[in-house]
Amino acid sequence: MNNKIKFIFFDVGGVFCDTELIYDELSLKFGRNRDHMKASHVKYVNLACLGGLSVHDVWDLIREDLEINPKDNFNFLEFSTDKLIPIPLAHELAKELAHSYKIGLITDVERDVFEKSLEKGNVPDINYSAIIKSSDHKIIKPDVRIYQIAEEKSGATGPEILYVEDVAENVEAAQKFGWKAVRFLTNDPEASIKQIKSILSG
Repeated sequence: MNNKIKFIFFDVGGVFCDTELIYDELSLKFGRNRDHMKASHVKYVNLACLGGLSVHDVWDLIREDLEINPKDNFNFLEFSTDKLIPIPLAHELAKELAHSYKIGLITDVERDVFEKSLEKGNVPDINYSAIIKSSDHKIIKPDVRIYQIAEEKSGATGPEILYVEDVAENVEAAQKFGWKAVRFLTNDPEASIKQIKSILSG
C-alpha cells in the first residue's frame, strides 16, 4: 500500500463501463444515424447530469430532434442501462484495491441512472466511502467545486487522493486541484491498470 495515497476516486462511465453501445443500439432500433443520435444525446445530457432534466425528459428531446415517433412502453432508463458494457478488469481492480484503500466515486450522472447501473452490475458492488453524483449537487466536472466536495467527503487531501477518469479535461482539473490523477483508457484497460498500480506501489 502506498503510504501517500489514502483515498481512490473512480469515475463510472468509461472506467467501469463502456457507454458507446447505447448509440449503436438506438440507431438500429429507431433507424437514425448513429452520430446524429449521439450528438443529440450529448446536447441534452449535461442538463440531466445537473439535475435539471430526467432521463425520460432527455429521451423526449432526442425524439423531437430526430423526429422519432413515440413508441409504446419504451423506457430509455432501462434501455440505456441495459446497453452499458461492464469493463471486468476495472471491476476487479476496484474490488482488489478496496481491501487496502478507501474507495469513492465521482460521476456526472442523471437521476436514477447510477442506482440502476449498480443494480445491473455495471458498477462494482463494493463498500464505497463516498459517492459524489453530479445530479445531487447540481455540478458537473470539470467544475472545481465537485472536487472540493469529494475531497471534503473523503477525509483526505491533495496528493493523498488518486483519481481515475477517462476524460482528459477532468483528469487535468483534478491534477490542478492537487490530486494525483490517471486517465483511464476505455479501450486499453490493461495499460491504465498498470499505470495505476505503478503509482500505488511508488
